[in-house]
Amino acid sequence: MTVREMGTIPCRRRDLFLLSVCTLTIFIWLQLHHLNNHAVSGAATHWTQKSQTPIQSPTEAWQQDPNIEDERNKAANATLGFGRIIAVSTRTSHRRTSLSISADLTGLEISIPDQPAWTDADLANFKAKNKSMIKKGSALAWMGHLNALRWFMTQPYETAVIIEDDINWDIHLRTKQAPLLARGFHDLLEREMRTNGYIRPVKDKDHNRTTPWTPIPKPSTLELKSKAISSGPYQRTAFWPDSKYWEILHLGHCGDFYPADKLSHILHNTYPDPNMPSPTGLHIDTQRFLNPLGIPPRHRLIHQSLRPLCTFAYAVTKESARKILEQFSTEEENHGTAAYDVRILEACRDLGFKCWSANPELFHHLDDQASEIANVNGPKPAGIVARKEEFGVPDEPPPSAEDTARARARGTPNVACGIRTLVERLGASRNVREMVRLAGEMDGMCPITVDELDLMRGQIVEKGRSNLPVG
Repeated sequence: MTVREMGTIPCRRRDLFLLSVCTLTIFIWLQLHHLNNHAVSGAATHWTQKSQTPIQSPTEAWQQDPNIEDERNKAANATLGFGRIIAVSTRTSHRRTSLSISADLTGLEISIPDQPAWTDADLANFKAKNKSMIKKGSALAWMGHLNALRWFMTQPYETAVIIEDDINWDIHLRTKQAPLLARGFHDLLEREMRTNGYIRPVKDKDHNRTTPWTPIPKPSTLELKSKAISSGPYQRTAFWPDSKYWEILHLGHCGDFYPADKLSHILHNTYPDPNMPSPTGLHIDTQRFLNPLGIPPRHRLIHQSLRPLCTFAYAVTKESARKILEQFSTEEENHGTAAYDVRILEACRDLGFKCWSANPELFHHLDDQASEIANVNGPKPAGIVARKEEFGVPDEPPPSAEDTARARARGTPNVACGIRTLVERLGASRNVREMVRLAGEMDGMCPITVDELDLMRGQIVEKGRSNLPVG
């Protein structure tokens, strides 16, 4: 079964000339389109953009000589340099079609493990017997993440990205943004290893926002060996840093915010991303977070996680997935937990998980669609504001009506050219498909409206790339 039906081009064998023309037409048509297969393998659904060359493995996606500038900036593979992209989605989710089309247009392969129809008994076994505080919708979402991680553990891959099915991402994600983040992560670790010979962890003593995050002193040789903290020359052997340096990489979240004076206490790197929104195009909370840090416009941070909220998209390793399944397979007894993302935050903050955050995030949920959690739980009275206060984010006034209206007009927060916004507004015609492919290779291009689509077409034609479809 394919996501998109292919048309056929009639040819008459009796006319050699017409046959030649037809053959040439088919060849050009195939060059301009990538076929997207929707196949079932094991217990998961896969959406794959096929190309003329086989999809590279994560190690093959990083070039043999990473010192060559253009090679280091080469696009990621169909799984963004990880082993798999795994979506948490129910069989009846109305978001699957949009997710499939968007993955196809941006060259991503997404696997969707079958999710059980959870029963009341499943919920009862999951919830804490004493002092439970989780609602049904949040519990179902948590169990969905665990199901995705269990499926990942059956696969022959070392890493995976877990995504929720209501997220959006930029059309430049695979071609531009993922390579920049991977390089920025490598640069950060290489600099730290060159300077100190080990990766310095960070600790927040009592999780009180008035208490500074204090770097842990350099461990002894014995501690280095016992904790397997890497030492020696840093090597870039794969697209992403080796899994010994990280356990959870937060790629999509609703904020890992902290006071500006804490930035110097954590490992971080700042790098340019020309396909980020302008400062005024960022979510108001993100603007308030970045402005005091002095981060230049259209620059992103990769840093040690402090208090990352939401699990829109996060990368895991086999080891971290195993730890999550062992430690967080049920709600915490005698304490309770409001949601899965809170437990992951606690893993990063309290339990020594090696967590890193891309800030601003590369994935964000579609604000105009109610989440599965909200559909079951109902609206959250205090929204994210209460969550921010609970986890130590400085108090700020809520966004104004003007800020809110401007954010809705932009589409998804912190995503400059969201593919799912584009599909919703323009569809997935032949013309749109080719424009997305070309725009993804060029910084700053975003055919998000019909006018911008026509403008971009004119710019590309002026640059001599005029072999574009007309509709």
